[in-house]
Amino acid sequence: MKHMIERYGLVFVVAGLATLVITLISGVHYGLQGLLLPLSDGTALTIGISWLVRWYPTNLTKRIEADAPDRWSIWMNNVEVGSVTDAQYAEMQLQAVRDRRNAVAQLRNLGRVAIFVSDRLILAVPVLLFYGSLALALYSPDFFMAIVSELQNGDTASNLSFVRFLLLFTVTVSLVCFFTMSLFGYRFGFTNCYSLAVAESLRDLLNIPEDCEIHVSPTVQEDIVGTA
Repeated sequence: MKHMIERYGLVFVVAGLATLVITLISGVHYGLQGLLLPLSDGTALTIGISWLVRWYPTNLTKRIEADAPDRWSIWMNNVEVGSVTDAQYAEMQLQAVRDRRNAVAQLRNLGRVAIFVSDRLILAVPVLLFYGSLALALYSPDFFMAIVSELQNGDTASNLSFVRFLLLFTVTVSLVCFFTMSLFGYRFGFTNCYSLAVAESLRDLLNIPEDCEIHVSPTVQEDIVGTA
Protein backbone atom coordinates (compact mmCIF):
# COMPACT_ATOMS: atom_id res chain seq x y z
CA MET A 1 0.00 0.00 0.00
CA LYS A 2 2.78 2.41 0.88
CA HIS A 3 4.58 1.60 -2.36
CA MET A 4 1.38 2.29 -4.33
CA ILE A 5 0.90 5.65 -2.59
CA GLU A 6 4.47 6.67 -3.37
CA ARG A 7 4.24 5.61 -7.01
CA TYR A 8 0.86 7.20 -7.69
CA GLY A 9 1.86 10.27 -5.70
CA LEU A 10 4.29 10.95 -8.53
CA VAL A 11 1.44 10.48 -11.02
CA PHE A 12 -0.75 13.02 -9.21
CA VAL A 13 2.09 15.55 -8.97
CA VAL A 14 2.86 15.37 -12.69
CA ALA A 15 -0.83 15.44 -13.65
CA GLY A 16 -1.45 18.37 -11.30
CA LEU A 17 1.41 20.43 -12.70
CA ALA A 18 0.33 19.73 -16.27
CA THR A 19 -3.28 20.65 -15.42
CA LEU A 20 -2.13 23.91 -13.85
CA VAL A 21 -0.18 24.82 -17.00
CA ILE A 22 -3.15 24.03 -19.28
CA THR A 23 -5.53 26.03 -17.07
CA LEU A 24 -3.25 29.06 -16.99
CA ILE A 25 -2.74 29.05 -20.75
CA SER A 26 -6.44 28.58 -21.51
CA GLY A 27 -7.42 31.69 -19.56
CA VAL A 28 -10.67 30.04 -18.38
CA HIS A 29 -10.63 30.60 -14.62
CA TYR A 30 -14.21 31.46 -13.69
CA GLY A 31 -17.69 30.01 -13.84
CA LEU A 32 -18.65 26.47 -14.75
CA GLN A 33 -16.00 26.22 -17.48
CA GLY A 34 -13.34 27.32 -15.02
CA LEU A 35 -14.36 24.41 -12.81
CA LEU A 36 -14.86 21.75 -15.47
CA LEU A 37 -11.68 22.44 -17.45
CA PRO A 38 -9.15 21.58 -14.70
CA LEU A 39 -11.31 18.67 -13.51
CA SER A 40 -11.56 17.12 -16.98
CA ASP A 41 -7.92 17.79 -17.84
CA GLY A 42 -6.71 16.51 -14.49
CA THR A 43 -8.80 13.35 -14.76
CA ALA A 44 -7.65 12.63 -18.34
CA LEU A 45 -3.99 13.24 -17.48
CA THR A 46 -4.19 11.10 -14.33
CA ILE A 47 -5.77 8.21 -16.24
CA GLY A 48 -3.23 8.50 -19.06
CA ILE A 49 -0.19 8.66 -16.80
CA SER A 50 -1.57 5.84 -14.61
CA TRP A 51 -1.96 3.67 -17.71
CA LEU A 52 1.64 4.45 -18.65
CA VAL A 53 2.82 3.55 -15.13
CA ARG A 54 1.13 0.14 -15.45
CA TRP A 55 2.10 -0.45 -19.09
CA TYR A 56 5.82 0.28 -18.72
CA PRO A 57 6.65 -2.49 -16.17
CA THR A 58 4.52 -4.93 -18.17
CA ASN A 59 6.49 -4.12 -21.31
CA LEU A 60 9.78 -4.57 -19.43
CA THR A 61 8.62 -7.95 -18.14
CA LYS A 62 7.82 -9.07 -21.69
CA ARG A 63 11.31 -8.04 -22.81
CA ILE A 64 12.86 -10.05 -19.99
CA GLU A 65 10.81 -13.14 -20.80
CA ALA A 66 11.49 -12.81 -24.55
CA ASP A 67 15.27 -12.82 -23.96
CA ALA A 68 15.87 -11.44 -27.45
CA PRO A 69 19.41 -11.47 -28.94
CA ASP A 70 19.46 -7.66 -29.10
CA ARG A 71 22.21 -6.00 -27.11
CA TRP A 72 22.93 -2.54 -25.69
CA SER A 73 26.38 -0.99 -25.82
CA ILE A 74 27.71 0.82 -22.75
CA TRP A 75 29.88 3.86 -23.48
CA MET A 76 32.22 5.76 -21.19
CA ASN A 77 33.96 8.89 -22.51
CA ASN A 78 33.03 7.89 -26.09
CA VAL A 79 34.68 4.49 -25.62
CA GLU A 80 32.64 1.29 -25.59
CA VAL A 81 33.39 -0.55 -22.34
CA GLY A 82 30.92 -3.41 -22.59
CA SER A 83 27.43 -4.49 -23.50
CA VAL A 84 24.37 -6.13 -21.98
CA THR A 85 21.53 -8.12 -23.46
CA ASP A 86 18.13 -6.52 -23.87
CA ALA A 87 16.78 -8.81 -21.14
CA GLN A 88 19.52 -7.69 -18.71
CA TYR A 89 18.90 -4.03 -19.48
CA ALA A 90 15.13 -4.44 -19.09
CA GLU A 91 15.63 -6.21 -15.76
CA MET A 92 17.72 -3.29 -14.46
CA GLN A 93 15.04 -0.85 -15.61
CA LEU A 94 12.33 -2.93 -13.94
CA GLN A 95 14.25 -3.02 -10.67
CA ALA A 96 14.60 0.76 -10.80
CA VAL A 97 10.86 1.20 -11.42
CA ARG A 98 9.92 -1.11 -8.55
CA ASP A 99 12.31 0.49 -6.07
CA ARG A 100 10.14 2.88 -4.07
CA ARG A 101 13.20 4.90 -3.06
CA ASN A 102 13.44 6.10 -6.66
CA ALA A 103 9.80 7.26 -6.59
CA VAL A 104 10.45 9.22 -3.39
CA ALA A 105 13.65 10.70 -4.81
CA GLN A 106 11.85 11.69 -8.03
CA LEU A 107 9.06 13.39 -6.07
CA ARG A 108 11.61 15.38 -4.10
CA ASN A 109 13.44 16.34 -7.28
CA LEU A 110 10.21 17.55 -8.91
CA GLY A 111 9.53 19.62 -5.81
CA ARG A 112 12.97 21.22 -6.05
CA VAL A 113 12.42 21.91 -9.77
CA ALA A 114 9.08 23.60 -9.00
CA ILE A 115 10.69 25.75 -6.31
CA PHE A 116 13.59 26.62 -8.62
CA VAL A 117 11.29 27.63 -11.49
CA SER A 118 9.01 29.62 -9.16
CA ASP A 119 12.01 31.43 -7.75
CA ARG A 120 13.21 32.37 -11.23
CA LEU A 121 9.73 33.49 -12.28
CA ILE A 122 9.42 35.74 -9.22
CA LEU A 123 12.51 37.55 -10.47
CA ALA A 124 11.78 37.33 -14.19
CA VAL A 125 8.15 38.49 -14.25
CA PRO A 126 8.75 41.99 -12.76
CA VAL A 127 11.77 42.44 -15.02
CA LEU A 128 9.73 41.35 -18.04
CA LEU A 129 6.92 43.75 -17.16
CA PHE A 130 9.29 46.65 -16.55
CA TYR A 131 11.27 46.30 -19.77
CA GLY A 132 8.10 45.54 -21.73
CA SER A 133 6.52 48.76 -20.47
CA LEU A 134 9.72 50.68 -21.16
CA ALA A 135 9.93 49.36 -24.72
CA LEU A 136 6.27 50.21 -25.33
CA ALA A 137 6.77 53.73 -23.98
CA LEU A 138 9.82 54.31 -26.19
CA TYR A 139 8.56 52.82 -29.46
CA SER A 140 4.86 53.72 -29.18
CA PRO A 141 4.37 56.47 -26.58
CA ASP A 142 0.86 57.33 -27.81
CA PHE A 143 -0.34 53.77 -27.34
CA PHE A 144 1.39 53.58 -23.95
CA MET A 145 -0.29 56.79 -22.75
CA ALA A 146 -3.63 55.52 -24.05
CA ILE A 147 -3.25 52.40 -21.89
CA VAL A 148 -2.28 54.47 -18.84
CA SER A 149 -5.23 56.79 -19.41
CA GLU A 150 -7.59 53.85 -19.79
CA LEU A 151 -6.37 52.40 -16.50
CA GLN A 152 -6.77 55.73 -14.73
CA ASN A 153 -10.25 56.43 -16.06
CA GLY A 154 -11.61 52.92 -16.38
CA ASP A 155 -13.90 51.24 -13.87
CA THR A 156 -12.87 48.45 -11.52
CA ALA A 157 -14.14 45.67 -13.78
CA SER A 158 -12.15 46.95 -16.76
CA ASN A 159 -8.99 47.32 -14.71
CA LEU A 160 -9.33 43.82 -13.28
CA SER A 161 -9.88 42.45 -16.77
CA PHE A 162 -6.71 44.18 -17.97
CA VAL A 163 -4.73 42.87 -14.98
CA ARG A 164 -5.94 39.32 -15.69
CA PHE A 165 -4.93 39.68 -19.33
CA LEU A 166 -1.52 41.02 -18.32
CA LEU A 167 -0.95 38.16 -15.87
CA LEU A 168 -2.07 35.58 -18.43
CA PHE A 169 0.24 37.10 -21.05
CA THR A 170 3.17 37.12 -18.62
CA VAL A 171 2.58 33.52 -17.53
CA THR A 172 2.24 32.38 -21.15
CA VAL A 173 5.51 34.08 -22.14
CA SER A 174 7.23 32.58 -19.09
CA LEU A 175 5.98 29.08 -19.97
CA VAL A 176 7.09 29.49 -23.58
CA CYS A 177 10.55 30.51 -22.35
CA PHE A 178 10.56 27.55 -19.95
CA PHE A 179 9.73 24.97 -22.63
CA THR A 180 12.10 26.59 -25.15
CA MET A 181 14.97 26.45 -22.68
CA SER A 182 14.06 22.84 -21.90
CA LEU A 183 14.24 21.94 -25.59
CA PHE A 184 17.74 23.40 -25.74
CA GLY A 185 18.90 21.25 -22.84
CA TYR A 186 18.44 23.47 -19.78
CA ARG A 187 17.31 21.12 -17.02
CA PHE A 188 16.23 23.49 -14.21
CA GLY A 189 17.74 21.06 -11.74
CA PHE A 190 15.69 18.10 -13.03
CA THR A 191 17.23 14.68 -12.54
CA ASN A 192 15.86 11.38 -13.80
CA CYS A 193 16.32 9.30 -10.66
CA TYR A 194 15.28 6.10 -12.45
CA SER A 195 18.02 6.55 -15.07
CA LEU A 196 20.55 7.14 -12.31
CA ALA A 197 19.51 3.88 -10.65
CA VAL A 198 19.92 1.98 -13.95
CA ALA A 199 23.31 3.60 -14.51
CA GLU A 200 24.35 2.51 -11.02
CA SER A 201 23.42 -1.09 -11.85
CA LEU A 202 25.44 -0.90 -15.08
CA ARG A 203 28.44 0.47 -13.17
CA ASP A 204 28.26 -2.40 -10.69
CA LEU A 205 28.01 -4.95 -13.49
CA LEU A 206 30.92 -3.58 -15.54
CA ASN A 207 33.05 -2.20 -12.67
CA ILE A 208 32.87 1.37 -13.98
CA PRO A 209 34.08 4.12 -11.59
CA GLU A 210 31.44 6.32 -9.99
CA ASP A 211 32.88 9.56 -11.37
CA CYS A 212 32.67 8.43 -15.00
CA GLU A 213 29.63 9.37 -17.06
CA ILE A 214 28.12 6.56 -19.10
CA HIS A 215 25.43 6.32 -21.73
CA VAL A 216 23.68 3.44 -23.48
CA SER A 217 22.90 2.89 -27.14
CA PRO A 218 21.60 -0.07 -29.19
CA THR A 219 24.40 -2.29 -30.43
CA VAL A 220 24.82 -2.29 -34.21
CA GLN A 221 24.84 -5.89 -35.41
CA GLU A 222 27.86 -6.98 -37.48
CA ASP A 223 25.70 -8.28 -40.31
CA ILE A 224 24.00 -4.90 -40.61
CA VAL A 225 27.36 -3.15 -40.76
CA GLY A 226 28.57 -5.56 -43.41
CA THR A 227 25.63 -4.90 -45.71
CA ALA A 228 25.57 -1.13 -45.25
